[in-house]
Amino acid sequence: MSTPFFCFSLVDNLNFDYLKGVAMLPKVLISNFHPYVGGGHDTFIKSLASNDLKNSYEFALAVPETSHLFEIAKESNMIVFPCDFPSNIKEIAGIVSSTKRFSNICKEYKPSIVHTNGGADNNIVAWSLLFQRKHFSILRTHHAVREMATDPYHQWLYRQVVDRNVYVSKTSKDISQSGKGFKIPNSRVIENGVDADVFKPQEPDETLKIKWEIPDDHFVFGSCAGTSGYKRIDVIFEAARALKESYKFKIVILGQEADRDHILNSAISMGLKDVVIYGGFHKDIRKYCSIFDVGFILSDSIETISYASREMLAMGIPLISSSYSGLKENIDDGTNGFLVRPGNADDVQNRMKDFMQMKRDQLVGFKKSARLKAVNFFSIKKQMDGFDHVYKELLNAKKPLS
Repeated sequence: MSTPFFCFSLVDNLNFDYLKGVAMLPKVLISNFHPYVGGGHDTFIKSLASNDLKNSYEFALAVPETSHLFEIAKESNMIVFPCDFPSNIKEIAGIVSSTKRFSNICKEYKPSIVHTNGGADNNIVAWSLLFQRKHFSILRTHHAVREMATDPYHQWLYRQVVDRNVYVSKTSKDISQSGKGFKIPNSRVIENGVDADVFKPQEPDETLKIKWEIPDDHFVFGSCAGTSGYKRIDVIFEAARALKESYKFKIVILGQEADRDHILNSAISMGLKDVVIYGGFHKDIRKYCSIFDVGFILSDSIETISYASREMLAMGIPLISSSYSGLKENIDDGTNGFLVRPGNADDVQNRMKDFMQMKRDQLVGFKKSARLKAVNFFSIKKQMDGFDHVYKELLNAKKPLS
């Protein structure tokens, strides 16, 4: 059986099952701590596991059994391991249990790379090394904007344990490493991309407009970016309150069903009962975004780049966007949208007026520029090529010591 050994020596980045004589793809175990819907985390992980990278790597997930990703993995027959990633020190028993659980997952699955996507799961992965030899490399993607702590624990974690760090925007990397001299080694930027063949301009769904009673002469501002507090939906409500008597418009918000009452009650309290439409949660948001004339994303913390922003741009929807962190990298101000100061309702009000007062051909120009921005700068192929390069770096590097 000399042929299998000969083939192995010629095939790059393949593991080999000598007993069966079958070449095996390198195994990448992706972890995520979100117990329910993870927003951009879910989009990111689905992109990794469903793109052309699946032809070069075997992907498996370690996520809470209650998470949206666990459901998706089961539906698509993807390998998935139930594992919680608690982070509160009061959950010490759960932390110990999950640490042992993850260690056992790695012993069973034998990944070459563990790809973490949050502080909670990254910590559990690191602590699991207390119960096993480090036979895998660790890659951490930083999805949130936080200044990196410089205490001894984080120094140890990012200098000794985590092998590579990826940031999804240049601004978020700069903010993370702007502290007291702690520059994380082996870090780089790989921008999040969107599939411009999936997210593309389409005609407004007239059935939906009828269902939601949106008159043809009303301008529609919309968001599919979520409803967490830092998304600052209250800011566009405040701006809308000042405009509702002078302009005809609707605000459409897509989000979790659990947030419906809170959002609608806030709208009612601000006199916007007939202005705000809560569209609920949808796995495929394209039909709903098709009725947006302009999108908005107004985050004032945490947000890195917002997949939702880039998906709307790819659909030819210009944005009113906060200038916070990497969000400002999405917009060419005055070309495919407008940037506003985080939390500033006067800025939002003025930009809403600018859009509603535009002549049709000027708005069409903004829409075309939005689409071009996404196609030319937010390529999913470029993103996946970046991760392919990092994975190969890790596979070709000398294996970490225990």
